[in-house]
Amino acid sequence: MDVSTLKRFPLITILTTILAFCCLAVSSRAMAIQHYRQSTVPTIFVHGWGSSARAEDKMARAAQRAGVTKTIVRANVDRQGKVSFDRNIPKGAINPIVEVNLADNKLSHYKDNYTAGYHHGGTYVKNVVKALADCKK
Repeated sequence: MDVSTLKRFPLITILTTILAFCCLAVSSRAMAIQHYRQSTVPTIFVHGWGSSARAEDKMARAAQRAGVTKTIVRANVDRQGKVSFDRNIPKGAINPIVEVNLADNKLSHYKDNYTAGYHHGGTYVKNVVKALADCKK
């Protein structure tokens, strides 16, 4: 090998590495899209006790970055169980995610009866499911 070929070798190696990395990135995104079921049925994320929908943001955004969905909607549930959405789910949206935000995130009226509290908390989530079904009508 002559000197000019040796000087080009690092450049060729770097360009080949960059090209391979770009191909893998595009391929992995395409695989993520193919790997997941393409459905219009929403996935519901519900935060834990004392938390909020902000706890769900990282998971939802990761799914969005991976190409699994383009649609993330927040369902706010007030203390009376009334559900309101921050935006509509577009018709035909693929794998939409619904982040549930409970105003009564500690089930404050049930401090002495956790069983009744969890049952009541379940009605909040049930109300979100019902509201989603009503949106599809």
